[in-house]
Amino acid sequence: METIAIPQHRQFPWRGIVTRASRNRNRNQHLRVPHRLHAKQERLIPVDLTFKIEDISACEKQLEVEIAAEEVRREFDEFYRNLKPKASIRGFRKGRIPRSYLEKFFRNEA
Repeated sequence: METIAIPQHRQFPWRGIVTRASRNRNRNQHLRVPHRLHAKQERLIPVDLTFKIEDISACEKQLEVEIAAEEVRREFDEFYRNLKPKASIRGFRKGRIPRSYLEKFFRNEA
């Protein structure tokens, strides 16, 4: 088996990105990790799903997915629980925002 050395810019594409404004700053201040690397890893959880596939035409299909309400409620609860310490809404201290306000302001993200 042959080992291939990967150049550093291929391994970590965000390293070494320098803008004019950052040239005179400390060496590591200009490094920015792409947002996608901060994203939470997807979890695979067992969920009770019901699928219905209907043939509309030769090239079209209609898919109906049914998920138990308890599963959806559990995921929303976890989302808002993780969001609460990080969210910032004017008039509230960080981490002390009522759930009703979180639901109002972050409904689309959930």
